[in-house]
Amino acid sequence: MARWQLRANKEEEFTGTFELLPEGTYKFGVVDVEDKTSAKRNEYASLTVEVLDGEFAGSTLFHNVVKIEEGNPGHGMLVHFLHAVGLQYDGDLDFDTKDFIGLEFTGDVVQEKYPKKDGTEGTRSVIKRIIVAEEEPAQQEAALPPPPPASKPQPSTARTSAPPARTQARTATPSRTPAVSGGKPKRRF
Repeated sequence: MARWQLRANKEEEFTGTFELLPEGTYKFGVVDVEDKTSAKRNEYASLTVEVLDGEFAGSTLFHNVVKIEEGNPGHGMLVHFLHAVGLQYDGDLDFDTKDFIGLEFTGDVVQEKYPKKDGTEGTRSVIKRIIVAEEEPAQQEAALPPPPPASKPQPSTARTSAPPARTQARTATPSRTPAVSGGKPKRRF
């Protein structure tokens, strides 16, 4: 057991409860990382991530990124995360996990049940899917209705004082700016 020595301030006592982040898609920024080793001796980075915009901006979650070598189950999840945050994700990799701090990614959050240590059931918000920036515009374009077919203007017999209605083309705007390929990843912080 570790012996702790520190100064405490009772004015900072937390007596509330944590609120779950509602299910949905959020833009996150990595604000902290802690290197850990699992019971199965796998190295992983425990990330503290913060919602960057919207109603829940400032809310934090934890997300683990496990170091899994090529050819082993779960390696693809590591590669996908590296891709999503704009880091090199193919070939020989050499980076420090502190490089995750300041990187951004988009993820889908779900609420998940889990067994608590006291035997009761708890609910927590978890990032279930990481979205690569290149996937976002295509997904959004697919969700847009097709534009109306072009038609020739028909002569009108009625006079109106209002000018003819104008239509604007819809454009998909990604919720996350992709990292510059071949360059350094985009950092917000």
